[in-house]
Amino acid sequence: MVDSSETRASHNVFTPAAQATQALVGAAEPSTVTGLMQLPASLEAITSHVTAAGDVKEQLRRLLELGKGLAALPQTERTAATRVMGCSSEVWISAQLDGAGRLHFQGWSESEISRGLVALVVTGLSGCTADQVFEVPSAQLQQQLAAVLGPAGLLAPGRTAGVANILEAAKRQARALAAPQTMELFPSLMIRADSLEPQGAFAEAQAAYLRPDQHTVTRLAEVLRRKQIGVVAHFYMDPEVQGVLSSAAELWPHIAISDSLVMADTAVRMAEAGCKSVCVLGVDFMSENVRAILDEAGHAHVQVYRMAAADIGCSLAEAAESDALHVVYINTSLRTKALAHDLVPTITCTSSNVVQTILTAFA
Repeated sequence: MVDSSETRASHNVFTPAAQATQALVGAAEPSTVTGLMQLPASLEAITSHVTAAGDVKEQLRRLLELGKGLAALPQTERTAATRVMGCSSEVWISAQLDGAGRLHFQGWSESEISRGLVALVVTGLSGCTADQVFEVPSAQLQQQLAAVLGPAGLLAPGRTAGVANILEAAKRQARALAAPQTMELFPSLMIRADSLEPQGAFAEAQAAYLRPDQHTVTRLAEVLRRKQIGVVAHFYMDPEVQGVLSSAAELWPHIAISDSLVMADTAVRMAEAGCKSVCVLGVDFMSENVRAILDEAGHAHVQVYRMAAADIGCSLAEAAESDALHVVYINTSLRTKALAHDLVPTITCTSSNVVQTILTAFA
């Protein structure tokens, strides 16, 4: 359910919120990175090879070429132990330790872009010692790639964040081979009343985002309070963004992280509490849905801001205007299903049968 293009324009739906955007983007920078460290020569060289190309299409071509040259990881090695968690696509990475104490990595992803990122990491780290792998600053490499490829639209935030997860997986593999006595049985994060105790490389990486820079958090909360801005974000936002928002929510209550079904209802409560605008951190249909539900609830005066000027993707408005099959998730109210079907013929489905439903519809 979305407004027509005329209605969206009349409400000035997606006006850029420059100051709020800058505050959020600035707050999203990991506070743990205070300076740049030297990457291993091989990793620095292959990263520079991709990012140094002046043309964005050439940068993408070089990244994809890296992936094409990656040897496929055997199916027998694509296990839970080698799976990289936190990536936008399925990614695996494994390692071997030779007699000279050098590590040799292999990896794979069915996604071409993710495969290029995997190739960048495994090629850049192969031949390094375990200590060299441990010292690679994951956040620095992520930022280096995001700074060049992200603004150009070549990589979604989830993929550049996935680089850090691939590196952390490589470190975990290296630790298992070079120092197995230090391996934890299971990555865990012990949350106590006054402290956090991460165990394992992955947990340590995630825990770092739970301690964002408090000056930045305070500055963000002050901007949101002064301008009466609410923020609704989806659970899949990068962990560093969620860490900042969670901390800021202790100072400004109109910040919420949830799934897409809850975001619009939360925005209505923010409007009822006096928020003059709502920033939506998610794909386009989430912003459109927040706009539509606010209008329906009588809050057409409340502005809805997207956090990027370019299209983010998954627009309901574009889908409604195209010759496409429309589905509605079963975990919506009967009224929502009825209204959706009245506007655009839809098929109700669940996450478990959506693929079969769509394939059957087009058979």
